Amino acid sequence: MAGARLPRRVRYVLVVASRLIPGSARSAWVREWLAELEHAWRSRPAGRSAAFSMRLQYRAFLAVADAWDVRRMTGNASSPEDDEGQDATDRKRRSNVMDVMMQDLRTSLRALVRRPVFTLAAVCTIALGIGATTAVFSVVNALLLQPLPYAAADRLVRVWPEDFMANREVAFLREQSRTLDAVVAVSPGWLMSLTGIAEPEQVNAARVTGNLFAVLGARPVLGRTFDMEAEQPGAAQVVVLGHELWQRAFGADPQIVGRSIMLGGSAWTVVGVMPSGFEVSWVRPDAWIPLAMDPQEFTWESSNTAMVLGRLARDATIAAASAELGESMARMRTAFGRPDEWGRTASVNSLQDEVVGGLRGTLHLLLGAVLFLLLIAAANVANLLLVRAAERRGELAVRRALGARSGRILRLVLTESAWIGAAGGMLGALLAYGGVHALRTWLPADTPRLAEIDMDGTVLAACAAVTLLSAALFGAAPGVVTLRQSSAATLRHARTISAPGGRLRGALIAGEVALALALIAGATLMTRTLMALQQVDPGFQPANLLTMRLSPAGRPPDELNAWWQEVLDVVRGTPGVENAARVLHLPMSGRTWVASYQVEGRVTARGETPPRSPWQVASPGYFETAGIPLLRGRTLRTEDRAGSLRVMAVNQAFADAAFPGEDAIGRRVRAGPATADELATIVGVVGSVRHDSLTVEPRPEIYVAAAQIRFGTNALVIRTAGDPAALAPILRERIRAIDAATPISHVMTMDALIGGTTQRRRAVLTLLAAFAGIGLALGLVGIWGVVAFGVRERVREIGIRMALGAQRGAVTGLIVRQGLGWALAGILIGWPAAFAFARLLEGLVFGVSPADPATFTLIPIALAVVAALAAWLPARRAARIDPAAVLRE
Repeated sequence: MAGARLPRRVRYVLVVASRLIPGSARSAWVREWLAELEHAWRSRPAGRSAAFSMRLQYRAFLAVADAWDVRRMTGNASSPEDDEGQDATDRKRRSNVMDVMMQDLRTSLRALVRRPVFTLAAVCTIALGIGATTAVFSVVNALLLQPLPYAAADRLVRVWPEDFMANREVAFLREQSRTLDAVVAVSPGWLMSLTGIAEPEQVNAARVTGNLFAVLGARPVLGRTFDMEAEQPGAAQVVVLGHELWQRAFGADPQIVGRSIMLGGSAWTVVGVMPSGFEVSWVRPDAWIPLAMDPQEFTWESSNTAMVLGRLARDATIAAASAELGESMARMRTAFGRPDEWGRTASVNSLQDEVVGGLRGTLHLLLGAVLFLLLIAAANVANLLLVRAAERRGELAVRRALGARSGRILRLVLTESAWIGAAGGMLGALLAYGGVHALRTWLPADTPRLAEIDMDGTVLAACAAVTLLSAALFGAAPGVVTLRQSSAATLRHARTISAPGGRLRGALIAGEVALALALIAGATLMTRTLMALQQVDPGFQPANLLTMRLSPAGRPPDELNAWWQEVLDVVRGTPGVENAARVLHLPMSGRTWVASYQVEGRVTARGETPPRSPWQVASPGYFETAGIPLLRGRTLRTEDRAGSLRVMAVNQAFADAAFPGEDAIGRRVRAGPATADELATIVGVVGSVRHDSLTVEPRPEIYVAAAQIRFGTNALVIRTAGDPAALAPILRERIRAIDAATPISHVMTMDALIGGTTQRRRAVLTLLAAFAGIGLALGLVGIWGVVAFGVRERVREIGIRMALGAQRGAVTGLIVRQGLGWALAGILIGWPAAFAFARLLEGLVFGVSPADPATFTLIPIALAVVAALAAWLPARRAARIDPAAVLRE
C-alpha cells in the first residue's frame, strides 16, 4: 500500500486515530489521510526526510483530534459522507473562531506591551480602585452580610437591650415566655487577678449562665463547657478559658483541662478552652465563669445582674416577643410584689443588630466612599483609553479600509480593556489582601467580629465582580467612540480632523471632579471634628498623667486599705512623681458602675423609676492628682476613714440634677452598695468629668471615700513632672517589690487613653482622607492629561492662531478655560452629591454641622484653583509653540 512507504511512527499514529472512527466511515477517512500524507512524503525536498517525518507526525496528531471529533458526532442519521462533510465544516468554523480570538488576544497584548507607561498607569489606577473596594467590602461582608457564627443565628435576640436584668426577671422569662424557647444571661466586665503563673495579670472575665454555650452551639477546642448545674449557687468553681489567654498565659498547654488555676484569689478548675475569636455580642472576655442564678434575687444593684439573650421559638417573631415582654412586665410587678415601682420599657432586638447596628452607618459611609473612588479610577482609565483610541484612529481606519468589520475592530479595542481589567483585578486582589490584614490590625480593638474579617470566597467573588464591572465601565467609552469613527474622513483628513470623543473625555473629567469633591468634603468634616475634639475640656488635666490597673486579690477587705496606702507611699516617693491616688474606674475608660440613689427625706413616687447615677470609689488626693477642680466645699481627706462620718463628693452635674436651685453641701444620700442605713454626707462639689468619651456630656457622678467602703479599687492615677511613659517601667518594678503576685495591667498615659476614645473617628478620617487624596490626584492628573493631549491635537490650530496675531496669554487662557470648564461643571454636579454624602457623617461629626457652610464654600473654590493649575501646566507649553515651525510642517 501507499501508506507502507510512510515512516513507521507516522503510520502508528494514524492507526491509533483510525480506531476512533466508526466502522461505517473508517475506510473513506483512512484513504483520504493516507493519500494526503503519502503525497506530502513523496514531494518532500531532497535530504529533508527527518524534518518532514516530524511534520507528518504533527499532521497525524491532528488526525487524532479530527477522529475524536468524528467520534463525538456519531449518532446522526446522515450518511458517512455527509457526516464527514458536516464534521469538516464544524471543525473549520470552530478553528476559525478560536484563531480569530487568539489573534485578537495576541494583537492587543502586543499593543499594550509596546506602550508600557500607558499600560502600567492604567493597570495601577484601576488596581487601586479594585483593591480599596475589595478591602472595605471584606469588612462590610464580615460585619453586616455574614450571619453571626452561632447556631440558629437568625433567631437570637437581645432582651431589654437598654438595661441589665436581675436573676428573678431572668427566671421569670425562662418559666413564662412562650416566644423564647431559651433564655441566657451574660454579665461582662469582671476584672480578676490571675496569679500562680510566670507573669501575673489582670484578666477580663464574663459570668454566664450554664446554657449559654449550648444555646449558641459553641464547641470548645479542648475539654467541655458548662451545664445548667454550674449556675446553681454554691456549685464548684469552674472556668472556660479564652483561646488567647490559654496561649498567652499557659503556653497553649494541651493538658490544661482539669488543672486548677488561681483566679481572683481563689482556685478555679479549667474545664475547657474556647476557639480563637469566640465572643458573645460585644463581650470578648479572657475567661468564662458561671453566673450564680438565685431565682429570688431581684435587686438591680446585685453583682449578678446581666444582659439577657434569647432564642426565638420557631414560629415566633421579634414583634411578637416584644409584645409578650410588654405583657410580662405587668405580671412581673404583681408576682414580685412591686406594683408601679419601675418604669422600664420592653423591647426585643435582633442580636445581629445589637452587635453591629452602631457601625452600620459608618460601614455604609465607607462603602459609598470607596465606590466613589472606584468610579473615579474607572473614569480615569476610560480617559486613558479614549486618548489611546484617538491616537490609534489612523491605524483603525486603515484596518477598516483593508476589510476589517466594525465588530472585529470593536472586539480588538474591548480586548485591550479586558487585558487591563484582568491585570488590574489580579493586582487589586493582592492589594486587597494586604489591605484586609492592615484593616484587621488597624481598626479599633473593640470592633465586633474583628477576627472574621478575611478574604473569603464571598470577598473574592466580589473582587471578580468589581473587576468585570470596572472593565465594562472603562471599556465602553473607547468602544462607542470607535464605532462612531468614520474611517474615510480619518484617512482624508489624517492631519486636520479633531480627535473623536472630546466631549466624552470632558464629561468623564467632570464626573471625576464631582466624586472627588464629595470625598474631600467628607474628609474635611472629619478633620474639623478631630480638631473640635482636641478643644473639648474633659473636666480634668490629662497632661503628664500615667494610669495603670492593679488587682490585689486574695486579701481580706480590712487589709486592702493598708496595702493600697503602702503602694501609694512608694509611688509618691519615686523621683519624678508629684502625686498619686486610686479610683474605681478611670475617666475616659468607658467603664462605670451605675446604681440607684436615695436622697434623705425624699420618697420615690409610685410609677416612677428610682434615680440612678454612676458612682466611684476614690482615695484622698484623687481630685488634686487628676486635676479635677473643687467648686464648693472640700475634697476627700485622710481623716475620712472607717468609723468616721460617712462622706461623699459629687460632681456639678449631680448637684444640678438632684438639688436644682439648692445647695448640695450637707445633704445626705444613700448610694452604691450602701445599705438603707448607710447615708453619706456630701462634703464637696467638684467639676464634671467626661467619663465615657469626649463627645458624651458629663453625667451625674458620686465619689465615695475609699477607706469607708468595703469595696476595692483597681486603678492608679499618677501625676509626673516629666514624661509619664518614661516612669512606667520604674513604677512597675517598685510595685512588684511590694507584692510580686499582684497583676499590673493597662499601663498607659491618659493622653493615650483619651486617644482610644477617638480611634473610630480617626480610622474613618484616615480612610476618607486616603480616598479623597487618591481621587483628587486622579482627577487632577486626568485634567492635566486630557488638556495636554488636546494641546498636542491642536498644535496646528494654535500655530495658525499665533501666526495671525494671537498673544501667548490669550492662547494660555483659551486652553485653561477649557480644562477649568470641565472642573467647574464637575463642581456644580458634585455640590449636591457632597451634601448628600455628608449626611452619612451625621453620627460621626462633632462640633461642626454636616452641612457646614464654610466647608462647602471653601472646598469648591480650592478645588477650582487646583484644577486651573492642572490645566495651566500644559497650557503654558502651548503658549511656547513656534508658529513658523508649525507653518513649515
